[in-house]
Amino acid sequence: MSRSVNDLNKSLQLVADNIESVALPYLKELEGSTKQRVHNKGQDSDGDTIGSKGKRGGKYSPGYEKKKDKKVGSGNLYPINLQYSGDLLREFTVGLSGGKYVLKFQTELAAIKVAAAEKNYKTDIYKPSEDQLDDAKEVLVDSMKDFLKGLF
Repeated sequence: MSRSVNDLNKSLQLVADNIESVALPYLKELEGSTKQRVHNKGQDSDGDTIGSKGKRGGKYSPGYEKKKDKKVGSGNLYPINLQYSGDLLREFTVGLSGGKYVLKFQTELAAIKVAAAEKNYKTDIYKPSEDQLDDAKEVLVDSMKDFLKGLF
């Protein structure tokens, strides 16, 4: 099947017009894997326990004093997972900013809380890890292939 230059230009313009929608699965993959890493595993962007670089050494969460009579695992230590009230889990999402899809916090207050936590624990928390970026890249490639198959 032969395609004219005009057809190819139309196809390329369609790709340019829809590139944001092609990137959406990539960002949703990063959102999900970041929430899993931070809120379920209690790990920072380097894969270390959140807070291990801070003065408490990652051994207990700020809510530890209220919960110290409960046992978790082999002792009374609670990993830091930033789920004290659950608001950061709900606030971290894919949204629009300047007409483009981005990973962001829905409110300025959530962004301030994370900045304070990163300063306190001396680490990047919500920055995607290299493994997360590699996994998301596979999702992006698959999304692009599917989109391009629909064009040709």
